[in-house]
Amino acid sequence: MNSSQSTESRVIVALDFPAVEQAIALLERIDPAQCRVKIGKEMFTRAGPAFVEQVAGRGFDIFLDLKYHDIPNTVAAACAAAADLGVWMVNVHTSGGRKMMSTAAERLAGLSTRPLLIGVTILTSLAENDLQVMATRYGKVYGRDYVFLGFSPSVLNALLLLGREIRDVFPTDSRGTPLDEIPLLRGVHRYADFGLVIDLSSSNQPEYFVRYAVGRFGARLVLGATAVMAADYYPYLQAGQAEGLIGGMKGAAEYEQLLVAAGHLGRLAEGGRSMDSQSVAHLAIVALIVLGNLGYLRRRRRGDG
Repeated sequence: MNSSQSTESRVIVALDFPAVEQAIALLERIDPAQCRVKIGKEMFTRAGPAFVEQVAGRGFDIFLDLKYHDIPNTVAAACAAAADLGVWMVNVHTSGGRKMMSTAAERLAGLSTRPLLIGVTILTSLAENDLQVMATRYGKVYGRDYVFLGFSPSVLNALLLLGREIRDVFPTDSRGTPLDEIPLLRGVHRYADFGLVIDLSSSNQPEYFVRYAVGRFGARLVLGATAVMAADYYPYLQAGQAEGLIGGMKGAAEYEQLLVAAGHLGRLAEGGRSMDSQSVAHLAIVALIVLGNLGYLRRRRRGDG
């Protein structure tokens, strides 16, 4: 972290420009003692680590917003490289799983000067857009068939309050409409009023649903997680704490098969169609591994001869 002009300001100025010159022009107009700056993927791709060092050299605390997501060792190495650049804060995408996040944290913990490490789950605007797309496709009406309540900054607090009264967490929907004015939510107050709770998550959020929604309030729960995280949640399924698990693309394809069998879907959609490409990719990986081993054995035999 840059220590020459460290600030306690909560203001973070985004350097989201198509050209470095525009970012420099803005930096010349702001004071590093009064704000911090964010360098995202666009600017980093255009200008690289040298630009990060240049900004740090001007005395700014830097939030390097690259949302790392890869295998644990790769992400940990990237976070360590960001620390070498002198950034104040760096982030990872939580869909990479607990192992990825903990490995990154452990790598940074061993450094004498280390940045803050935060995780990104999903932007609420993406969730609402996805709902609108699905609603249009299947002829669903907002307020009658589905509602988007928005985002709560505290998952734990929200889960506990939902066991008592949903309006204590979300007095209105994301559009500002009081819940009592929404037909779908009239008479709905707590977990007991839901036939089934479905948590679709790219973070460790399902653990909290199991602990509080199920363990404390007795909710019926189905989990949906990325493929890399699904293995962490199979024990909940086996223990009966979750009634179902949609794991990654394979889980999505299986869910679509159930919908087709029940007559709710005419044919497989994105999940089922995408399995072909995933299967081909897996077969290609297996073939390359086999070829690599054959090549190694052939070279070894030649060496022995």
